[in-house]
Amino acid sequence: MHFLRPFSIIILFVMISSKSFCQDNVFPSIDRYKYYGLDNKFYISFMPVSLIDFADGSSLRFSADAKVYKGIALSAEIGYYTYLSDYFAKPNAKGIIIKPALKYYLWKGNKCNGPYIGLEYQYKHQTYFEHDSISVNSAGYAKTYKMTRYVNCINAKFGYLNNLTRRIILEMYAGAGIRFFNSSTDLPQTEYDGILRGEKYGNDMNSGYQVRVLGRHTYPNISAGIKIGVRLR
Repeated sequence: MHFLRPFSIIILFVMISSKSFCQDNVFPSIDRYKYYGLDNKFYISFMPVSLIDFADGSSLRFSADAKVYKGIALSAEIGYYTYLSDYFAKPNAKGIIIKPALKYYLWKGNKCNGPYIGLEYQYKHQTYFEHDSISVNSAGYAKTYKMTRYVNCINAKFGYLNNLTRRIILEMYAGAGIRFFNSSTDLPQTEYDGILRGEKYGNDMNSGYQVRVLGRHTYPNISAGIKIGVRLR
């Protein structure tokens, strides 16, 4: 489940990119060649897919991109978790996400448009609750407990920025990197060790093992996304 969203977005990314290069017009009413020459010096965007992230919880994310040199832009994304997280893998998720990035656009002309490569850092502080079946000294019961997680991640990414109109922007990206996280819980160690993987005592949140992992860990990371933006300059 954790990798479902990135892989599904990557597939969509490839499909949209293929249509963009193989057809004269993805949108019948839009001449895609008309806006290729635009230099996107500053724009703000919204990531709609993050609202339905089944693995990490629903979050609302906005970003701003600014050109700082020839073909080079700085990006800053910020997000926070919404009440919709109650319906996903991390119930009652709360916290913040901060993602600064450096982008280098590959097309000649030194304009911020078209394909780019980038380096991105992500910081995430997240709390959420799990409800599990626990057995200690042969006594079984259900309990809700709190998880706290800090994540630091570095990604190399490839993306494509496309002006649908003079003001409306569609951005697609995919990347890979490494993720470091540190998790803790308010559950005593004896109870944590007694968590049952079934539902014998009323476990109503069977959302997987990874969301319950404690301590410091390092994992590979896959990221992908689609943003819809407004060009301001």
